Amino acid sequence: MRLPAKIEYACKAIMELGLHYQLETPVQLNEISVAQQIPKQFLVQLMIRLKNAGLVKSTRGMAGGYSLTRAPAFISLADVFRAIDDSIITNGGNKKYRLDSGRLISQIWEDISHEVSRRLEERRFDYLISKLKKEPVAYSI
Repeated sequence: MRLPAKIEYACKAIMELGLHYQLETPVQLNEISVAQQIPKQFLVQLMIRLKNAGLVKSTRGMAGGYSLTRAPAFISLADVFRAIDDSIITNGGNKKYRLDSGRLISQIWEDISHEVSRRLEERRFDYLISKLKKEPVAYSI
């Protein structure tokens, strides 16, 4: 299963804001875009969704930008997935199948979906940020 770019970018944006959380100053879109290599036009749309979900807030003005609405320890990967595309961790459920095989496959997929949702709920951004600080990402060409 591949992670959609919009989810990856949203998680990276939250991580960047999490890195600045203790400073209590908003981070400008351009800074997030450059630091996390997210196309700015794409980032604008993601930040709107994250704001509507209550994960980030915006501050206007020259010193304005975005900041987290709560500590990274209280934001899970599942929160970001739901804010950007909740269909990834939402169960189909309630379908009526004429064949037992369809019902069985649906049940297996629902079980997998529950497990993925549970794991995403467990992973908090404070954990991810601490791993990022300890293990710098190495890029190879």
